[in-house]
Amino acid sequence: GMMNSSTIWEISSVLDNFLLPEIEKDGESLLESNWGSPLLNQWKVFKFKFQKNYGEQKADFHFLLGYIPIISVNICSKFNFESSDVELLPIENISGERFFVINPCFCDIHILNNKKSKIEYDSDGNISWILEPVFSDNPQRAIFKIPHMPTKIYVDDSFVNIAKNNKWKGIVFIPRKKKQISFIHNLLKRIHE
Repeated sequence: GMMNSSTIWEISSVLDNFLLPEIEKDGESLLESNWGSPLLNQWKVFKFKFQKNYGEQKADFHFLLGYIPIISVNICSKFNFESSDVELLPIENISGERFFVINPCFCDIHILNNKKSKIEYDSDGNISWILEPVFSDNPQRAIFKIPHMPTKIYVDDSFVNIAKNNKWKGIVFIPRKKKQISFIHNLLKRIHE
């Protein structure tokens, strides 16, 4: 397709100095096994509390388990997420204040440029870890993930602009490279699929 000029950004959590949210066990095990796929139908409003493992400051983005973002109702209202791309799973702190777990449900398996990315493979030749992703195209989504470790969320310029304009804390954005896969390579891949 047409090369899209907008950047793909990787969300990275800032844990130092900030409070760390900890959700009740049932919620945690649901997230550990199913985060990234639809969860709303089996979700209940789980309780969570902030721990001072890393620090005592409030951020705008806090991260469950170090990688799953939660946001307040106020921050949530700044975004206009496509419901097909993301679920907002309600949770509450001890005083009944509502937050949402961001659950990105759009997973793109074809967007990684395996040739250009830095990848670690296991002994069977399967991808075990993406050291440095390079994308072949832009999925035209505000938020998406890829089905490989480490578990990361990728967002587009619009997301980043909202975050930067609001000077939100607790989150940094890493720009990721794009390099189109050659036409022949694509053709061969399609034939073998």
